[in-house]
Amino acid sequence: MSDYLDAIQSLMSITQHGRSLDSALKAGASPLCKQICYGVLRHHEVLNQTLAGLLRKPLRKKDADIKTLLLVGLYGLQHLRQPDHAVVNLAVDTTRHLRKEWASGLVNGVLRSQIRARKSSDNNEAVASLPVWLHEHLNAEWKDQAATVADALTQAPPMALRVNTHRTSRDEMLDRLKDAGIDCHPGLLSPPCIYLEQPKPVNEIPGFNDGLLSVQDEGAQLAVPLLQTSTSTSVLDACAAPGGKTGQFAETLGNPGMDTLTAIDIAPDRVDKIKDNLSRLQLSARLVTADLDGFDTQRFDRILLDAPCSAVGVIRRHPDIKVLRRPTDIAKLAQTQLSLMTSVWRLLNEGGLLLYTTCSILHAENDEVVRRFLEGHTDASLQSIDQSWGIATQYGRQLLPSKTTHDGFYFSLIARTSTP
Repeated sequence: MSDYLDAIQSLMSITQHGRSLDSALKAGASPLCKQICYGVLRHHEVLNQTLAGLLRKPLRKKDADIKTLLLVGLYGLQHLRQPDHAVVNLAVDTTRHLRKEWASGLVNGVLRSQIRARKSSDNNEAVASLPVWLHEHLNAEWKDQAATVADALTQAPPMALRVNTHRTSRDEMLDRLKDAGIDCHPGLLSPPCIYLEQPKPVNEIPGFNDGLLSVQDEGAQLAVPLLQTSTSTSVLDACAAPGGKTGQFAETLGNPGMDTLTAIDIAPDRVDKIKDNLSRLQLSARLVTADLDGFDTQRFDRILLDAPCSAVGVIRRHPDIKVLRRPTDIAKLAQTQLSLMTSVWRLLNEGGLLLYTTCSILHAENDEVVRRFLEGHTDASLQSIDQSWGIATQYGRQLLPSKTTHDGFYFSLIARTSTP
């Protein structure tokens, strides 16, 4: 019962008050509560369409809790490994705890109608589970891959790990995990990557607390190697929180210390996350809390700008994006991204490299931002990314989400040819 109630309260915080899923989930939320919240958000559009077809008339705004309860019940019937009658009875009982006993008959009737109507699965559910505006973008920009991408974005994501190669090897960690009874296999794109067959809490993964492993999507692990760093290059990780790529830089460079590696982010709590990650990995870097516009104390040979974006390439990990993101956000984000590129460009040494990355799959945040940047900077030269993975675009390389492996990421590599 408490799982349903907690899930309803968290979901309403998102849909009614615009909070993120991470902030809406209560501390200590149960695995079932989290599963319900993630699941309802992943399938939000389909569940709403199904509910609309089962209701004789729309529910009143003041009964948003009952609507949310019905969405939870519909999700349970379709996706939870619970008997239908148990899902229905639990949902009906929850009306009493919501102090809306009048809705018990409605909830019972709607859910039982769905059981009777459920004869076959909807082959178009993956596409229907995306917001209309995102579906339109997929069809326009990735027509040949749209159905596959939509399917990937509605699945629960795999759990990928990155081995701290400064202290151990992937083969050693694969053996250690298997010895602990954890089924796993190596990634195909990133040499330090390991996939778990089933996700596990990090404190149950051997080596995590000791800093031998980090949780990081395989696609995200591809950024750092593209910058071709060495112990003689100075590196800036801009917009660095929570510090996954900062840690990967430090591992790759052999823990170069504060003189070589700098990580910057705008808020103290975000920088604290980078610090915590580095501490667990037993690595170090220079950490700076500042706005990029106001940071002007050093020049760098390599800069990674993992820019704030719509995050539509990682929707399955953050399904609240489907509810909170609006199509009007994209142009605003693109302008922010262009401004950030301009800010970090002045920090790049002549002959240096800037890698612009996002976890978006939308042209407006990727190729279009790079195009605008290049048009305004005559000292910028686009560099080829010669890799077998992803899809070559006009200004970079796009990794589209895969159902069983990586999320969606964009990469564009730019060299500074001369000082204007």
